[in-house]
Amino acid sequence: MEIPVLSLRCRLLAFSLLLSAPAVFAGQDCSRLPISGQQPQWVSSAAYLAPMDKLAIVDPLRNKLVLLDLQGAARDYDSARLGVTEEAMTPAIVSSTPQGLALMMVDQQVYWYGPDFKKLKVSDLAKASVGSQGKVLGTYDSVYNGNYFFSVGAVKPADGKLRVGFFRMPAADPTRFKFLTDIPAPDYYVLGHQYITTLHGNDYAILMSEHPTILEFSRNGEHRVLDVIPKRFKVSPLKTPATGPSSDEPMYREIEGLSIPVGLYHQGDYLYLLTREPGATGSTIWRLYRIDPKQGRLVGQESVLPTSANHLTAVAGTNSWYFIEKGPVLPRGNQEVKTILTISKAAVLKHTIPSQCPSQ
Repeated sequence: MEIPVLSLRCRLLAFSLLLSAPAVFAGQDCSRLPISGQQPQWVSSAAYLAPMDKLAIVDPLRNKLVLLDLQGAARDYDSARLGVTEEAMTPAIVSSTPQGLALMMVDQQVYWYGPDFKKLKVSDLAKASVGSQGKVLGTYDSVYNGNYFFSVGAVKPADGKLRVGFFRMPAADPTRFKFLTDIPAPDYYVLGHQYITTLHGNDYAILMSEHPTILEFSRNGEHRVLDVIPKRFKVSPLKTPATGPSSDEPMYREIEGLSIPVGLYHQGDYLYLLTREPGATGSTIWRLYRIDPKQGRLVGQESVLPTSANHLTAVAGTNSWYFIEKGPVLPRGNQEVKTILTISKAAVLKHTIPSQCPSQ
């Protein structure tokens, strides 16, 4: 029986659509955009600002906060635009808040802003923390959970003994800070990797020891160990000493040769662990693991991210994940920050991240 031409064409069209479906699906779940406007020279911290549906990026080399929309357009916010004196504009850490954002400076002054970047208040945590329990000396990284900062850094308790580790600091009364536990060394915590996060009232941190583990701190400060990090990711002391900007290039080159955890995040009811390991010809293999903190175990299979960037800064947003792709650290102490990779929350949750992402 002869097949009508129209029917054959319809079948061929349907078959071609079936073949092209994965590409269309991949394009919806994953995309790579160039960063237009003023590209950051360095990224020390980044946060998703839900009220604005944008990313806030700290560029400490230029002493600016960069606001990045989800189409890749970057806009600088300097001291004048933020209502900060030029001398005080030394940004280090940015955190999302229900009202907008909190920008912490190197000296631990925190500037609070609404969604329209109207300055709400200024807190001097270094001075405000001084009390009967001691004082906070410095912060390497910090996240804001709505009531307090969960941080990693250095404190000096009332006994006068310097301690370096994880602590909580209530925003309303920093004198009530609570030191939680020590870390072996600060080396890995000053590299711009996010090793701390909060979820459902508990705080979580990666303890970068020889065999890295995740610590869960309950509301009363007690902690339990989530031994979920794959054993092949081990940590040893960095051989390159941190001596200032001149040591950045060799130090980050050393990092590129290691298989280590480089990030801890949350989205929904889960924690997510980001790891890096050397790939072929100088590339990097990036993996994302989902963790059920209640069960204290990995969930599902690992996801290999469709990027081979030298370095990444990851941000979990409401509906998507954002990975700022960064090149190698250059001798003059900066690096190329040219593209942002966006992966849908659904693809991460279902372990359907495409192996390649289209550039737009």
